[in-house]
Amino acid sequence: MAYFYLHLAVITTIGTLSVRLLLGSHQGHHLFTLSLGWGLGAGISSILGLLSLLLAHDWSRWLLLVEALILVILTLFWLQATKGDGTSPTDHRIHGRSKWYHLLVGITGLLLILTVLLFVLITMAKPHGRWDSWMIWNLRARFLFRSTDQWSTILNPLIIHADYPLLIPLNVAMAWVMASRETVLAPAAIALLFTFAPAGLLAGYFQNRNMPARGLVAAICLMGTPFFLYIGADQVADTPLSLYFLATIVLLLLSDQIAGQNRCYLLLAGLMAALAGWTKNEGLLFIPVVLFCRLLVPGQDLRNYFRTMKWFVVGLLPVMAVILYFKLGLAPANDLWASRSPSEIIAKLTDPHRYLQVARAYATVLYGFSYWPTVSLNVLLLAYALVCGFHWNRLTGELRWLFLLLLLMLAGYFGVFILTPHDLAWHLHTAQERLFVQLYPAGLLLYFLLLPAPRQGSPQPASGPGSRNSGTPERSALTTLPGKAATHEPD
Repeated sequence: MAYFYLHLAVITTIGTLSVRLLLGSHQGHHLFTLSLGWGLGAGISSILGLLSLLLAHDWSRWLLLVEALILVILTLFWLQATKGDGTSPTDHRIHGRSKWYHLLVGITGLLLILTVLLFVLITMAKPHGRWDSWMIWNLRARFLFRSTDQWSTILNPLIIHADYPLLIPLNVAMAWVMASRETVLAPAAIALLFTFAPAGLLAGYFQNRNMPARGLVAAICLMGTPFFLYIGADQVADTPLSLYFLATIVLLLLSDQIAGQNRCYLLLAGLMAALAGWTKNEGLLFIPVVLFCRLLVPGQDLRNYFRTMKWFVVGLLPVMAVILYFKLGLAPANDLWASRSPSEIIAKLTDPHRYLQVARAYATVLYGFSYWPTVSLNVLLLAYALVCGFHWNRLTGELRWLFLLLLLMLAGYFGVFILTPHDLAWHLHTAQERLFVQLYPAGLLLYFLLLPAPRQGSPQPASGPGSRNSGTPERSALTTLPGKAATHEPD
């Protein structure tokens, strides 16, 4: 088991160092880079595992040596990059903050401990996860682990969802290789890291924007959503996908704040989007939706769009090459679209009852998604926004692309339900809530970006554009670059 723990530590460190090297002086808060690092490290680990199967047709602990070699190389590059730098670019000072902020830190820490304990209890009750886990994800990992010379058996069309990407099964199988046995601890530990990484990424992102208290509240809302925790403990691919969706979005948002120095953010955003496609088929919808929605970033024309987004596409290419090889050369046709006749599709598209049934299911999930025992968290968040106000103008300004992205993803899922060849009631019952889990962290991100900043004592004096006092504390927080410590507490 020691090799298993070492493997998780090594791939997380590989990912974190890669993020730090890519982002350089704009790397941001440690929690931000660590959360991104786990997602990137898991992606790298899965690609190494696939290469091992394709080239060597075998598993071996020599993969740990390869990981260690990559880690040593990255460490040397990182030491060289930081050589002679006496100050840390991630020094986000906490002195001078109010007692309420420190109380909020304590509440967040306590909730983290309680939710991790709850995750462990759920895992002890269901050590193999839910049906999707042991019938799809962990089943495929067992094929990969037990029959390396016949691993392509998992691509048999008779196996349910045989075309699903392999990021999760490969990571579980590699963990079993390192542990030398099929321990239930491996998929549970991977699920734990993927479940809590989005909360860390939310907190780290707002720390980068010098709104740390807002980030902690966002993380509290995510960790305090029982259904998100349940789905994570079920060991399915929806919480990992939510991490890659969120990572792509926050990197693109930060790239908008660093004009002329954002190509590394765009590269990493493209890589995270590609890893979403390598996690689950919904990620392959996410990529073109992101490319389309970025056309709506304010202040850019088509020339600027292609000049900036080319770096996003460059980040996409390595993992997309793997996905295309898998989808076109190995995997069977998707069960939702195979052997469909035009007449059947037209009949479903023109059936108004299907639209009404899916719309009702969406409304039910939106109201009761959080699984709170009395009132939905979504209702409380909406009530707070109505009382305190929203910066609605941002939905038609700098955040309109993100708002449209979430709407188009939900519309895409809606369309899949309309056209599904399966019984619609069964499909909605088994999938609708999990699909909302994928977008939930990104939805919380948008919500907290739209909230106004709390009052900071006396109002700011009115001033012209050239005045030193022009703007609001919140706006200055929104435009502060990652890696620069805040001198005030805008939350």
